Amino acid sequence: MPLISEPFRSVSIFLSYSREDAALQDVLVKQLSPLRRQGIITQWYDCDISAGSEWKQITQTYLSTSDIIVLLISPDFIASEYCYSVDQRALAIREQTLGPEYPQTAFVLNNLAELYGAQNRHAEAEPLYQRALAIREQTLGPEHPQVAQSLNGLAHLYGVQGKQAEAKSLYQRALAIYKRTLGLDHPDAAIITKNYMSLLQRMQKEE
Repeated sequence: MPLISEPFRSVSIFLSYSREDAALQDVLVKQLSPLRRQGIITQWYDCDISAGSEWKQITQTYLSTSDIIVLLISPDFIASEYCYSVDQRALAIREQTLGPEYPQTAFVLNNLAELYGAQNRHAEAEPLYQRALAIREQTLGPEHPQVAQSLNGLAHLYGVQGKQAEAKSLYQRALAIYKRTLGLDHPDAAIITKNYMSLLQRMQKEE
């Protein structure tokens, strides 16, 4: 009996950026064009809105249905109340449509935590990082690279807050995950290693 393969479905991507970063957005769109031509992804951003359309309703629709939400984080993005609201709405939508314990919910939680951290709103960022970490550990397993990414974000936050012992432990755990999975030569592992070494240097200076 022949196997029946699942029909291929392209991944839909919602792109969010500050108007001041339009040039960077154009670069990203060009970089994604090979995947778009192959039908691997579809993308949407506000340039796809025709004149006279209800842009808020259209944006909400694509925000609700996209598989991946990409945020071009920059000082202008952080300063934009509208861009900031996109992540909050994305989180509410993911929780409502997918549930509070879904990996995509963790992805948005992590994004929002990074945004809060960049705004020095550390007290608000910490529980979001912790929740994203718990979801990923539960749904993906404690050895998944996305768990390491959440550990890296939380470790960076702890380092900024002066909780250096906690940050060190989280960095070590994140690197151990990459060592056992994708390897320490992976680009993401290199970023975590750099963050970890920076923390150790700060700790040595303070001794």
